[in-house]
Amino acid sequence: MVRSGQVASIAEAVDAAIGKARRAENRKALAAATTRYFDQMSPETIAEESALGREMASAGSGIDFDREI
Repeated sequence: MVRSGQVASIAEAVDAAIGKARRAENRKALAAATTRYFDQMSPETIAEESALGREMASAGSGIDFDREI
């Protein structure tokens, strides 16, 4: 990374590598937690979550986000 000019020093390269590893670990932990959450849901709760998702998607489809800025 130093040779290619991506970072100025070995310390910055180490920091970048550690940051990348932490992000990967955090994504893996989040994926596992999300899987556990949905695996433990009752069929009724899953139906409610699905209905809520459909309603939110429908409500959001009428918003022009470019004009909201």
